[in-house]
Amino acid sequence: MSASCRLTGQFGKLLQLALGVIAFISLIFKRRMESPRRPWKVWFFDTSKQGSAAVMVHVLNIGISYYMMKHDGDSEDECTWYFTNVLLDSTFGLFLMYWFIKLLTYIVQTWRLSKLRSGDYGSPPRVQTWIIQLVVYNTLIIVEKLVVSSLLLISFIQSVGHSILTPLRKLSPKLELVFALLIFPLFINIMWFWILDDFIMSAEFKHSQKRFGRRKSTKTVYSIGSERLVDSSDEEQHFVLTGPEDMTLQGTPLESIGVVARTPQSAVIDE
Repeated sequence: MSASCRLTGQFGKLLQLALGVIAFISLIFKRRMESPRRPWKVWFFDTSKQGSAAVMVHVLNIGISYYMMKHDGDSEDECTWYFTNVLLDSTFGLFLMYWFIKLLTYIVQTWRLSKLRSGDYGSPPRVQTWIIQLVVYNTLIIVEKLVVSSLLLISFIQSVGHSILTPLRKLSPKLELVFALLIFPLFINIMWFWILDDFIMSAEFKHSQKRFGRRKSTKTVYSIGSERLVDSSDEEQHFVLTGPEDMTLQGTPLESIGVVARTPQSAVIDE
């Protein structure tokens, strides 16, 4: 294989930067799709766990790839080892993290460890609680990485990466580098981020988003006093009606849009 396939060369570093930026943007896009959306501070606390873990895993993958390349006796095989690392992380590693988080959730609920309740940072969100959860999450990632890396010693696992990248290697070492360091890891990182983001998110936000999803086809929220009457088709809007004399919406009688007052304390949709 050509010696130009180097993870830490100038072109490789540019690809690594692009990988991180695009993967992070995908999480911002995911937040825009949320209903209701997490506050920016809570979102940052959640995503910073994955961001710090992704940087750590990326550095570990490069270090492990370099070590395995030397151990394997092939001084030009960094790309294949890195690709194999990412492939293992996206399959067996994701499976491990799912069960690690499930186990942690069980421990937290059993022992009532409120500061370890994922995505719950208190009200208002506290930096101390976030740091504790950040350390715990990254510890789980390190354990996952140690377990997954041990699989690289299996001959069959070693051959998988070589078999997949060989056709690209014959075409162009630079094309192999782009696929091994950007295209494939980008797809895997976005999948990993989105899946684990749902695990990391607090139970309250997950439940509220599920409830909102079930109400997406209904109409706008109308209230008399503090009573909620109808849901909206997009984002919730609240119109407080103080009494029968206020039964208009922006000058339009509510009867004309299907809201009929039954009593001074309630209103319903007239289908």
